Amino acid sequence: MKKLTVSSQDMLHLDAIRFFAAAAIGFDHWEADFIPIPGVGFFSGNAQFCSLAVDLFFVISGIVMYQVYHQRLLSLRDFGIFMQRRVARLYPLHLLTFSFMFMLGIGMRVFHLHAHHAEDYNFDGLLPNLFLVQAFPTVRHSTFNAPSWSISAEMGCYILLPLFFILYRRRWWAPALLGLIGIAALTLWCHSLEWTLWTFWDGFLRALPSFLIGLTLGGASHLLRQIPFPGLLFSLFTAGIFLLGFAGTSRGVLLTLTYLTAAAAFACDIQRSESWAIRTFAPLGQLTYSIYLIHGLIMPTLFNFVFRKLPLSPWMNNFLILATFAPLMAISYFSYSYFETPARRWVQSLGSNRLSRDVQEISSQII
Repeated sequence: MKKLTVSSQDMLHLDAIRFFAAAAIGFDHWEADFIPIPGVGFFSGNAQFCSLAVDLFFVISGIVMYQVYHQRLLSLRDFGIFMQRRVARLYPLHLLTFSFMFMLGIGMRVFHLHAHHAEDYNFDGLLPNLFLVQAFPTVRHSTFNAPSWSISAEMGCYILLPLFFILYRRRWWAPALLGLIGIAALTLWCHSLEWTLWTFWDGFLRALPSFLIGLTLGGASHLLRQIPFPGLLFSLFTAGIFLLGFAGTSRGVLLTLTYLTAAAAFACDIQRSESWAIRTFAPLGQLTYSIYLIHGLIMPTLFNFVFRKLPLSPWMNNFLILATFAPLMAISYFSYSYFETPARRWVQSLGSNRLSRDVQEISSQII
């Protein structure tokens, strides 16, 4: 079996928390959608804060995009190579999972089967998914493999990346300021932080502020290098998210802690403050994208054809939710090793490029 590696020796904390963020999103979706029993069981109704793990992805993406590309997107050709490598990393698995859900939807129609979240299989989501624009105003409901909306939002941020770099070079803090203005505007528009729940239709607007803040953090290594005890701060912020999240704290507080956790993790990586746990879990960060998209297939398959047919108690329901992560990890590993990596290399081989091999590997592994 192939051994997992970290995307970069400089980003162990970011790799590790990407893995746990993907697991948290899967847990949030499954806890809400398998067999919800309101008010019953340990997890029921307490896990919605896990959806902010998507915003953590956007922050980390901004950090990594700055670290890898801020000196390399200097021409239109460089940008073309960059987009080719982003498509090579993201599109093959998206297309595969979308195709699976599309065929599942056809099968349910042909055999008149009940579908959980039946709107996901409507054909009005076909073109938005094929062109990865489901996070923009194209369709007003989740479509097929619903988690893929964030990949669409990421692609929107990537397209604007050269403009963000221009803004950064004028004032290094400008992207973060623009992101904070965006957060304030969206919060006033919604009269709350409900925009942090947006997925389809407005998902790109949700992603943009976090990506911009991450971009500024990526260029603020000179400041983060001076933060004392980054490992302690990272532990405190991470614990705070879970403790306050399960306690029902406001999303504004939790979003702030999400940003602080990303900043502390990056500070740890800059200062080489690593623990045994981080070195152990960092390689699993390579499965982040696989876990994120594939859990969207396992959930409707098990719910529609297995779990909803069983007389489950609340605690057995919770146990099955957690137990489902074992096959998810195995499938994600084989997807990453034997489908995504060969597909990525094949797409990257199309045409010529002049990015260094190290940059190619790092930029192709990250989300």
